Amino acid sequence: MNLTDRARSGTQRAVLGIMAILLLVPALPLSQRSLYTLSLGMIYAVAAVGLDVFAGYAGLLAVCSFAFVAIGAYCSVLAATHWAAGLGLPSAVLGTLIVGLVVGLPMIRLRELGVALATFFFAFAAVVVLEGDLLARWTQSTTGLAVPLATLGDLPLNRGRGLYYLSWVVLLATALVTCRYVNCRAGKALRLVKRSDVVARSLGVGTAEARLCAFAFYAAACGAAGYLYAQAVGHISPEVFPGLESVIILAMAVIGGLGSVAGPIVGAIVFLLLSEATRGAGGYRELVLALTLLGILVLLPDGLYGLGERIARRARRWLPSRAAPAPAADAGPAGRASGGPVAAGVPARATGHSLKLSHVTVRFGGVIALEDVSVEVPAQSITAILGPNGAGKTTLLNCISGAQACTGEILLDGGRISGLAARAIRLRGVTRTFQHPSLVTDLSALENVELGLYGEAPASPMLDLLPFGAAPRRDAAARVAAQQALDLVGLPRERQLRSASDLSLAEQKRVDIARAIASHPRLLLLDEPTAGLAEAEMDALAQVLREVHRAGAVTIVVIAHHMGFIRTLAERAVVLDFGRVVATGTPAEVLSQPDVISVFVGGADA
Repeated sequence: MNLTDRARSGTQRAVLGIMAILLLVPALPLSQRSLYTLSLGMIYAVAAVGLDVFAGYAGLLAVCSFAFVAIGAYCSVLAATHWAAGLGLPSAVLGTLIVGLVVGLPMIRLRELGVALATFFFAFAAVVVLEGDLLARWTQSTTGLAVPLATLGDLPLNRGRGLYYLSWVVLLATALVTCRYVNCRAGKALRLVKRSDVVARSLGVGTAEARLCAFAFYAAACGAAGYLYAQAVGHISPEVFPGLESVIILAMAVIGGLGSVAGPIVGAIVFLLLSEATRGAGGYRELVLALTLLGILVLLPDGLYGLGERIARRARRWLPSRAAPAPAADAGPAGRASGGPVAAGVPARATGHSLKLSHVTVRFGGVIALEDVSVEVPAQSITAILGPNGAGKTTLLNCISGAQACTGEILLDGGRISGLAARAIRLRGVTRTFQHPSLVTDLSALENVELGLYGEAPASPMLDLLPFGAAPRRDAAARVAAQQALDLVGLPRERQLRSASDLSLAEQKRVDIARAIASHPRLLLLDEPTAGLAEAEMDALAQVLREVHRAGAVTIVVIAHHMGFIRTLAERAVVLDFGRVVATGTPAEVLSQPDVISVFVGGADA
């Protein structure tokens, strides 16, 4: 259950444009109340931007924003009271970051609904703790704490323009760091985790760690909002942090447009302005506000940011079009437009793995998916797995890649890999594709392939955020390797920068294969690479795979139903039926057996 399928890149320009407009607002003849409302809107926007990372980019629902705001507020007040006024904001961020890590460790292993419920109960528990006697020595329970007011010289930062500009600076910093996060390698991997846990793990991404980092980032952003909120209210107590505000922050993010960073800023400002504008409705204020927000949600499912995107697209159509530059002359493999494979490619680092499965069995309750399967795949061979639908072919690949637990033994070059996590198997040189290419649609083809190298150079999201050091060099090397892989599978350079959603199915299949081979695998598992392809596209794909096999000396195991494709590509074939191996040998030998033809091949194209 994802709140949104979109998780956009390149929204920093929109963020800077919105912040530039907000910077000029105080020059308008506004009342102090209006200025305060806008300040509150930016304070809420800080928390909403943090929530966007967890809900929009990680795809998980959280309803504990104001609990973190409360924790941040208390941390800032205690630090400013007992240590130094300048430690208020850092203490708020660090305190909520630590709480987010502690709360997130058990929570991020839950499923979507479980995460939503866990965050809801955490928010409830946080208020109970603040109201009780457990921490009364520091929080003063229901009495609350007076907030040491922040100043800049003689300018008070708790009201008027001082509070406005303080909120603006913190919001700008939060939004820019968020843009960096969601567009660095860790953020792109987070979008892959949102798309598919299984695919992410098969590429070496630690899915639990990625979600935990996103949750901690969300908590830290809410902590920064808590510091600002404390300055705005002047006195904090549990009653100024009602649980409903967490739902309101979620509504702000959704109305603005999740997965955009800029959208939640707009959503928070619009929500507070609408709330202020409906004050004249008297007793009907809540009803008018609710109906207005409901109308926005129904009419604008992508939020206000999505509306802005549509307006921008239409505006570009009306602008005078410029002649598109002529494509560059063919300068070798990279300049090919035909989509055919090229001779240059990813260099081999080692010979392909041999694979041996002994008595592998998988049961789903009373259903036997695989039963006593024993198969040997020689190193540097191309082996096809054949059989009708439901024969257990994909389950077999899942067992090899670590996505499915099994009994029996799986050996890779003599070393046992059965029982290892998918991430650990990936680091041993095993990678795979999927029948339906699970590409991140908002990333380009090149960026999707770069994710294939995630497991090659593990690093923390904190290091990924830094624009200097090893991270930029690693990213540059990944970009070169991704380009080489895309060149090898024959995707033209002008298509490599297109969004994955703009590519045809055949092109997406090529990108999926390129993502798998970018990290120089020693065993490549291909699940139905020909599904949905036309005859000519299958021939081109077979040529691509032969080139990949030749260039990298990689062992390939491929599932396919098209017999012509298998005959031209595979050296060996294994036939499964009802989870059992019923035939092995060369494709010609296997496909000539009467029982295989009648039972397994049936009406398949020969």
